[in-house]
Amino acid sequence: MRFLARNYGFDALIVLGAIASALIVLFSGDSDNAPTSPLWFAVPAVAVVVLPLLFRRRFPLAAPAGVWLIAAALSFVDGRLVVFPITVYIAGMVSAFLLGNLPDGRRACLGLAVSLAAITIIVVNNPAHAAGDYAAGTLHGRVAGGFRLTGAGSARGGRRATGDVVGADA
Repeated sequence: MRFLARNYGFDALIVLGAIASALIVLFSGDSDNAPTSPLWFAVPAVAVVVLPLLFRRRFPLAAPAGVWLIAAALSFVDGRLVVFPITVYIAGMVSAFLLGNLPDGRRACLGLAVSLAAITIIVVNNPAHAAGDYAAGTLHGRVAGGFRLTGAGSARGGRRATGDVVGADA
């Protein structure tokens, strides 16, 4: 039982987050900030935003970046769809954290650039955004993703900090 919980517990939370996102959108009919797209589209679409995190072990860059790319693409269809369920926000923070903790510093920077660009697109497409929403969104993305970004390559065999070129003849 511990083996299952240790290896698949986070995957179970991801699936529960996708289901919760779908249910939040499904039962949000009379809310002021509810998505405006039809339910037949909105319910599965919002669940698909969270599900790429299931592939985080096999694709450590593409899976968390996929969360941001799918969310940004969906915000063009319905600006409220991605910002309405809190579980999508949590999935975005988890994605930014995973991107900031990639062992390769270049990939971590690329992933965080994708997340910051997606945050900008999502905030601009939200019809109810205020002037400070972009600053707050990028701050959350940078804080969640930047935990390990500063020393991303040094602990796991990254480039030497001395600036020497390995294998160069002097």
